[in-house]
Amino acid sequence: MSSFESLRELLLKIIAVPSVNSDIFAQREMAELLRGELESLGYEVKLLPIGEEPPDDERYIVLGEPRDGDGEKGKLPALLLYGHYDVVDSYGWGEAFQPRVEVRGEDEVVIGRGANDMKGGIASILYALKEHRRRFQATPPAKVIFVTDEEEWSKGAWALVRRYHQVFQGISLIVVPEMGVLSDKVTLIRGRRGRLTFRVTLKGIPYHGAQPHRGLNPIMRLPKLLEALRDFPLSHDPSMGLADSLTPLSVKTPSHQLTVPESLELIVDLHY
Repeated sequence: MSSFESLRELLLKIIAVPSVNSDIFAQREMAELLRGELESLGYEVKLLPIGEEPPDDERYIVLGEPRDGDGEKGKLPALLLYGHYDVVDSYGWGEAFQPRVEVRGEDEVVIGRGANDMKGGIASILYALKEHRRRFQATPPAKVIFVTDEEEWSKGAWALVRRYHQVFQGISLIVVPEMGVLSDKVTLIRGRRGRLTFRVTLKGIPYHGAQPHRGLNPIMRLPKLLEALRDFPLSHDPSMGLADSLTPLSVKTPSHQLTVPESLELIVDLHY
């Protein structure tokens, strides 16, 4: 089997597990699969719960560390390879994301939920580790962490920082092979984008819907608010990718039937 075929089969194996946020059992299956892959490479693997309460007590960080005797004894790895293995729901498009390979011109394309974000990155980590093991007959001198819930408020990453920060001891470089909208070229960026969440309330003047001109409808003010948030001044580093993304997460009004609402609450997610 060629190197390409080996990587392709590994990716198909990983995306075949539907590790969506809402499916605890599929997430556990994914964690066990990754544990097995790392153990086969000589890693000592621990499953660390991201929280203490259900369901987070059954969502796991997969931590792989080289066993004693591999590499320079007593020396902590300076390199951390990191990725998240959870994916978002298919929202009714599940059949379109069934794992498969399609030929497009001279290229073969692997399709499946999470193939890009970011099981492709996880497959590349495991493939690189396998190649190192094959060439040097030793476990790679790198620590590996796979988290869940990156797609749900980054719970796994926060758990690492708040509960398991000791895993970063000795680490001087973290590599996250995650695809993103960077440019028209494949490039390496030196960091991660940040995230802000705004909760904004627009005030209105309620009035019966038969005479809406006598009130002030906050819904009609929404486009100006979104335009203002789009121009929110944030620092920008060209090496971090393209422009900001703005996503309204929810819009709520406490209005009654046939009444201009008295207020509107908007929750907006801004990546920068």
